[in-house]
Amino acid sequence: MRIPTLAFICLTGIGWGLVAPTTRLAFALDPGVLDGATLTVARGTWTGLAWLPLFAVLAARERPALDRGTLLRLLALGAIWGPGVMGLFAIATQRTALAHVVFSVGLTPVVAGLFSVLAYGGTIDRTRRVSLGLGVIGVALLGFERGGAHATLGGDAVLLAWVVAFGGYATVAAGALHRVSALLVTASANVVGGALLAATAVPAPAARQAIVAVAVHPGVALPFFGSIVFLAGFVAPLAYAYALGRAPVSVVTGGAQYLSIATGVTVAIAWFGEPFGPLTIAAGILLAASLALSLLPAAPRAGAPRVTVPLAR
Repeated sequence: MRIPTLAFICLTGIGWGLVAPTTRLAFALDPGVLDGATLTVARGTWTGLAWLPLFAVLAARERPALDRGTLLRLLALGAIWGPGVMGLFAIATQRTALAHVVFSVGLTPVVAGLFSVLAYGGTIDRTRRVSLGLGVIGVALLGFERGGAHATLGGDAVLLAWVVAFGGYATVAAGALHRVSALLVTASANVVGGALLAATAVPAPAARQAIVAVAVHPGVALPFFGSIVFLAGFVAPLAYAYALGRAPVSVVTGGAQYLSIATGVTVAIAWFGEPFGPLTIAAGILLAASLALSLLPAAPRAGAPRVTVPLAR
């Protein structure tokens, strides 16, 4: 593997891994304004604006492929991605331990693969069944671990809903990839999702205040725009797309996912002194094994779109 490809894989993983800790940091820096709901609106609004120029270029270039069905699918992706994936992730990060959020990321490819079978037909092979079983046990262990000050059953339930929403997003996106590019899928999800979230700010003064606060608060602006919007929301998807064109999807996705988990764990300990109890460590090992198995090549299924980890995160 060439050094530029490896560098882009690392950039993707680091960008993904910083989202949860930076979100928690934003909550701590401006607790009177930012919470799971208001930060979601701010993130969606600013990330959508960041993607808007590229979205316009891609949509014009790929206009012949944008039939009615594809447009409806892209609109649905935005609805799932913005209020669903972004919103549930921020709320879960606010309400449960960072360790739970970081390790649960490894379950998303497993759930996406399961949803692909349900949506497009086929069977789940033995490797995927073992992967899913390990993932379920890992999530159950996280639910029993109450060592962290922020760990709550309610927060873990929201986190599980986020995993399900992300799996749904990946599955719908896989269908759209037969008509348009992966970058247009990601740009559409961010622009449409961001527009939907920005619209919720019209009748909600707290959400409007959050959109402005992340830009003017001296402590929040740098981590928010540098990490959440620019690195994770824009650069990481582009780096992922670049790496996918130059290395096998299992290598790119696996490397980025594992580096994402390592980044999240390291930052959670360094910034917040996040405690990692024995059940959390055991769950992390099981979820890492589940992720590894989910990335092994499977026999292709006729008529089923290939589901990979989407460019958006």
